[in-house]
Amino acid sequence: MGNKEYREVLRMVRKMDKMYSPQSGTVNITERSREVFKEYAKDACNWNGTPLVGGSKEDRGNLTQLKIAGLIETFRDEGCDWLDITEKGKAYAKELGIEI
Repeated sequence: MGNKEYREVLRMVRKMDKMYSPQSGTVNITERSREVFKEYAKDACNWNGTPLVGGSKEDRGNLTQLKIAGLIETFRDEGCDWLDITEKGKAYAKELGIEI
C-alpha cells in the first residue's frame, strides 16, 4: 500500500471512528450498513453463525463500518472470506429482532 492509499484509509477510519461511541455503546451506522448487517445476520443461521462474505464492491465500505462499530470481524479460510458476528453484533441483531 502506498502513501496515498494509506492516507485515504486513515481518513476513512477517522471518519468512521466518529460513528461509534464506545463510552455510550451506541451503534451509529448508516442505513445501508444497517441493511447489510441485517442481511448477514439473517443468513448466519445457514452457515453455523459464520456467513460467507459476498456482496458488491459498494458494500465493502459498509463492512468496514460494521467492523469499526465492533459488530463483525472477517477472516479468510481456504480461499474464501467469512464473516463472524461478534457478541456485540449478536446483541444488536437481537435488538433488530434477529436471533443468531
